[in-house]
Amino acid sequence: MAEPTGIVAFDLDGTLLPDTTVCLHLAPWVGHDGMAELERQYAEGRITNAEVAERDAIFYKGRRRHDVCRQLENLEFIDGLPETIKWLKGRSLVPVIATITWRLAAEFVRDRFGFAAASGCEIEQTDDGIIQGVVSRHFDAANKVGFVQDIAAGLGLSLQNVVAIGDSTSDIPLFRAAGLAIALNASDNAREVADLEFETRDLRDLIPAIDRYFSTAPLS
Repeated sequence: MAEPTGIVAFDLDGTLLPDTTVCLHLAPWVGHDGMAELERQYAEGRITNAEVAERDAIFYKGRRRHDVCRQLENLEFIDGLPETIKWLKGRSLVPVIATITWRLAAEFVRDRFGFAAASGCEIEQTDDGIIQGVVSRHFDAANKVGFVQDIAAGLGLSLQNVVAIGDSTSDIPLFRAAGLAIALNASDNAREVADLEFETRDLRDLIPAIDRYFSTAPLS
């Protein structure tokens, strides 16, 4: 890829995964019956993502990272994801995953589809990949901004050279910081701060808007 001219940061839960979240997908396997309620309380602003992570982490104790990733293999992603990543790279744009879910899951998606980087909350593991059931590093909505900003700085770019794509509360700080914010199948509060809104099951429908933005966005 030629010298990067911009970054496109995608949320994972509810965005690249339009019908579920990582934790909801894994909940039956780990035996966490209360995961849906925790996510509802987070969406309503009644608990923090740190509280969600702490309460979820214990259900992973003793499991292997490899086995978690095997459970992620049958996730159903938004249509057009591989084609969109290919287009971005051909346009010298860097695709990254900016999410607050488990980083090990985000890294699985990163490697599967060819994203450049992935964020997320970290769960403690041994050197041989056995999960300890405790959070080793929390990651919240505000941390998304720093994550993307660090990537941009490393490429000699600024947040004006970032398109942020997301669907919910955790995307709002990055929406406010990015050059262009796109709400995709989003909640009302995310739509309120976005520059553009899309209702679609195909990620390729966003390509013209991304292309228009980077055709005029200044390098910095």
